[in-house]
Amino acid sequence: MIRRIRLLLISAVLIANFASAAELTEQQRVALQTAQNFITAFEQRDAEKALAYIREDTVLEMPYPLFPGEGKYGTRRVTGEALRTYMRGIPVRNSQIAFTAKVWRVGNDSDVILEANGNLVRADGTPYRNKYIMVFHIEDGRIASWREYFNPVVAARTFGIPLESLPGE
Repeated sequence: MIRRIRLLLISAVLIANFASAAELTEQQRVALQTAQNFITAFEQRDAEKALAYIREDTVLEMPYPLFPGEGKYGTRRVTGEALRTYMRGIPVRNSQIAFTAKVWRVGNDSDVILEANGNLVRADGTPYRNKYIMVFHIEDGRIASWREYFNPVVAARTFGIPLESLPGE
């Protein structure tokens, strides 16, 4: 419950500080288009196309990870080849990837937020529904950092991870 409240507060603060589409600068438009193209590539299950939108040193952070440690799928921080391996596995692990009820926000520099419902179907046919807030920082038309908030309890139940094994704060 505390995590849910914290996530809602973070969402409210971030969204309140972001510009509307009518006020975007050219830099903000490029940032928004980059993030949207990245998400579209995943919805099309095209990992190589999605990889074209990230930098070599892009960092994916999951503040509510599924596993302790760093450097592999489901951990707090993933970068480099581990991130590329994770991204290539997403279309393999999922037969359907869709984000619905998308709300996009663009910050005053090159930060983009996506709030959406994830409607995925695992390769074995198991549905995976979660809510996401993704924060992208774009540099030179590519994603430099990607922070992904989701409900780890929903993910753990879908993936068969015991709740007591989820890392603490």
